[in-house]
This record gives sequence, structure tokens and C-alpha cells, in this order.
Amino acid sequence: MLGTGLWDDAAITREQTLDGGWFAAPEPDADGAFTEKYKNVYGAAPPQLASLAYDAISLVALLSQGQPYHRFTQAALMDPNGFAGVDGIFRFNTDGTSERGLAVLEVQPDGFHVVSPAPKTFQARSF
Repeated sequence: MLGTGLWDDAAITREQTLDGGWFAAPEPDADGAFTEKYKNVYGAAPPQLASLAYDAISLVALLSQGQPYHRFTQAALMDPNGFAGVDGIFRFNTDGTSERGLAVLEVQPDGFHVVSPAPKTFQARSF
């Protein structure tokens, strides 16, 4: 059975019918450092959208370091190498879509197991 990133919830492991199912999501604990910093500042775990907001601001900060009038160009935003985010790598495409480097996880009663790790780069692997 194949699922979506919505399966990235510990409660799913209690659904016996989903045992052995696969879904794409960030690597487990990929956001560990971010989560700890957030908890230290706000006293609670971050909402799910917090990492996306953090990535957006981090991307603005990164691009703002560029040469004036060449910082936020389409070429800069569409960098084929992408960017490193809290939950892994991501990039924007010219057709308005985005890509994320996600892991493939398997549902097991004791938690999620990585079937295929998230890529660290968008570069094609050579054999």
C-alpha cells in the first residue's frame, strides 16, 4: 500500500492495516535541531508549517547576500541545485512546481523505517 506524507504521524503505526505501507516524507528527525531550538524559544513543539516558514525566510536571507539587482532573479530562484531546508533539499521549477528530496518510509508497529534515504543533492547519480 502506498500513502502520502499525511501518514507522517505516529498514530499511523497503530493502524495494523497499514503495516508494510510506504510513503514519502522527510527523514525521521531531519528537523531535530530545528525542533529543539523552537521548543527552547516557545516552550512547545513547532506546528507542521513552521519548517516551511523557516525555509522561506532562510532562502530570502541566502539570496539577499547576492549582488544588488541580481539577488532575487528567476535564475537565482530556479537554481537546479536547489537549496537545503529544515526537512531536506528543495528546488523550484520554471513551471511553478517545486521538488523536495524526501525519504521513502515503511510503516511498522514500532515506528517508521527508512526504505530509501532522502537524497542529499539533486545531482544525478552516476554509475
